[in-house]
Amino acid sequence: MPRITRISKSVKSLKKSISEQNMKRSAFYCAEICLVNARLGEIDEAMTYLKDMQNYASEEVKMDVAELPEELECRKDMSSAEKISEEFVGRLKSVLHQVRMGR
Repeated sequence: MPRITRISKSVKSLKKSISEQNMKRSAFYCAEICLVNARLGEIDEAMTYLKDMQNYASEEVKMDVAELPEELECRKDMSSAEKISEEFVGRLKSVLHQVRMGR
């Protein structure tokens, strides 16, 4: 599925989960949207959804990702090739997996 379509579907699902006050699903969709935006190199969008995810996530996940928004902010000033490394995307994937598993 193209990434833009995936983002659109996830944003729609996020809005629904928020309206239903389903915090776990909301955290999941925020993490998914953050990951796709990170892969696209869209740091501002990734940061927005990462911060939103922190609002919906469990305390355990919040602690695990506490440093990620600051790290993304620092990456803004890097060259485009360095902005979003595979290592960073891997960390985001790990968070997404944790949220998916209901942690």
